[in-house]
Amino acid sequence: DTKAYIDNNYIYAKNKEEAQKCIYRNAKDIFNNRIKRIKPLFSDIPEFTLKVRKMTSRWGVCNKKSMSITLNIELITKDINLIDYVIIHELCHFEYMNHSKDYWNYVAQFYPYYKQARKLLK
Repeated sequence: DTKAYIDNNYIYAKNKEEAQKCIYRNAKDIFNNRIKRIKPLFSDIPEFTLKVRKMTSRWGVCNKKSMSITLNIELITKDINLIDYVIIHELCHFEYMNHSKDYWNYVAQFYPYYKQARKLLK
């Protein structure tokens, strides 16, 4: 009995349930790969740790005190562009720990279509 696996962006599994388990199992690695691609866009992101867990009312949280970003495991079921948006949203909180006009202008520099992304994530 072989476990489902991902190879070259394809999931190999005996059924949908196994494929889903595989996606969740690999969520943190997938998120970390997206972060690796996005982080260089920023000039001053501090070192932080990534946490992944199930959350009921948020897609992500930035905690400056513990220097961590937590992403909702359910985010793995969303389109890659929405995953990138949430990562960018949380990284921008290292600069602005609020949702002020300045914060949203900052987000827009990295993700101009943030309003559409927010609607899709509601």
